[in-house]
Amino acid sequence: MLNLECKAAVVLSCTDDKRYSQWIDYTTKTWKLLGVDPILVTVGFSLPSTSFYESYEIENTYNVPDSSLAQLVRLFYPAICIDYDTVIIADIDQIPSSK
Repeated sequence: MLNLECKAAVVLSCTDDKRYSQWIDYTTKTWKLLGVDPILVTVGFSLPSTSFYESYEIENTYNVPDSSLAQLVRLFYPAICIDYDTVIIADIDQIPSSK
């Protein structure tokens, strides 16, 4: 079980593929309601940060598909999240249902 007394964040990433980007608002708001700060990393497009999530854009200058880069970013981005006690990685289309 996640100890939400610590400062926690969840790293989510996605491309501009509508199959996944349509879930951004639902997923980030749900994580925020659970007391976890959503960090959204987008690949190939940008979104402004909102009261529900911090947003960062990664430009794909490599010869890899955007979807692969989004997966790699999600795995490695937590290494620079030094302001948090706990960092979770999750898929943008997986909405948490409880603490």
